[in-house]
Order: sequence, then C-alpha cells, then structure tokens
Amino acid sequence: MQIIHKFYKPKPDTIYQFYISGPINSHLNYKVRKLINTIKIHKTLAISVIINSQGGSHAQAYNLYQKFNQIREYHKIPIYTFAEDYALHSALLLLSLGDKIYVDESSIIGANTQISQWKVQKLLNKHDIDITEFNNQNTILEQLNPITNTKDDGQIQAVNDSLHGTFTKLIKQNLKSIPDDLLEGQIFLGNEVNGFIIDNPQNVLQQLHPGAKVVNLEKQTGVEMIEEIFLNLLKERKI
Repeated sequence: MQIIHKFYKPKPDTIYQFYISGPINSHLNYKVRKLINTIKIHKTLAISVIINSQGGSHAQAYNLYQKFNQIREYHKIPIYTFAEDYALHSALLLLSLGDKIYVDESSIIGANTQISQWKVQKLLNKHDIDITEFNNQNTILEQLNPITNTKDDGQIQAVNDSLHGTFTKLIKQNLKSIPDDLLEGQIFLGNEVNGFIIDNPQNVLQQLHPGAKVVNLEKQTGVEMIEEIFLNLLKERKI
C-alpha cells in the first residue's frame, strides 16, 4: 500500500480563477503574484483570468504576462482569459495570453495609443502639482516616475515607442486575426472582433470541464472596493 501511495498522482480537478481589475500597477502585480503562489499545481486543471481593466503600467502587465505564461509552458496548464467591461491598453496583452479568449458582446477592447507622458508632466508642472503627493494607484500618474522626469522629450518618446512596439508584437503573435486598427488606438466592442468567443466564465468552465471545482481568488467585494478608495483618499490628502 505504501508503494502504491508513493507513486499515486491525483487527477487535477481544480480551476483557479484570477481577477485583473482596475489599474495595472505594482500593487495589483504583487497581489496577483502572491495569489499565484498559493495554488496547488498538481491539482490545477486550468487557470481562468477575468480582466476588467483600462490598462496601466506596461512593465507590470508584462511581468504578470510572463508569470502566467511560465506556468502554462512549464506545467502544461491551459489558460482561459475573459474580458468583462474593459480590456484596454496593457490589459489587452493579458487578454491575448489565453489559449482561448472570451469576451462579452459589450466588452470594450483596444490597445489605445501609448501615453504621451511628457505632455502630462508639462501640464502638472504648469499648475505646480507635485506628482509625489498623488502617485498612488492612478494609472497615468503612476507611470510618471523619476525615470521619466526629464527634459529630454525625445528620450521619453523613444521609450514609449519601444514599449508600444514590444506590446504590439506580442499581441499580434497571440491574436493573429485581429484588425490592425485595434492596435493603433481604435476601440471595438467584443462582438466586433474576429477570433474572440462571446461567452461568460461560468458557462465556459462548466462546458469545458464539467464537475471541476472553481476556486475564486480574491475578487473584491463592494465593501472592499469602497474601503480601498477611502484609504487611497486618506493617503493622497495625508490625513
């Protein structure tokens, strides 16, 4: 019996469901990576990633992209991605990660154009606004870090162009049938993009893996969202 137990390998029966919600920043990255470390790989049948984000940091999105992709490649675990209300900007990269990609008919999808950070910085300087007082979880402000606080507009443009080019290349590799307009600033509804499947997570997971256990990993409740907003306001006002 001991020998049988030693070589017995339980059949994977669990789908772990992650939520990418709100600005993609270092705080979200840390939370998601921490949750990834809690999953039991030997029991993982699939991973579901539900996205509702208008984007954020390219670096943080790429970091999450690599982490999920590493799990898929090394452990041969399929990943399904779902767009709820939004999958914009850097969030589109995470949506493109899925082996199968699902959207709602009214989901808003698009890469957007890269942010002209130096123009935002000039606006802040004109009104004498100190970025360090507001740099919390605001998508645009978070990207205005000291590295980009320079008078060399051409240098910032070059960095933005490079990041945008890297993201565009990856998304094109993953989504071969999407229109070029989607990567050049245009936005589309979910039912307007070829290659995406119209469906919701509950239906999909029940059909693909009937009887599987779905473990939802940290979807914020309404109370938690209000608490987070309140705490951010306190930090911004230094109360």
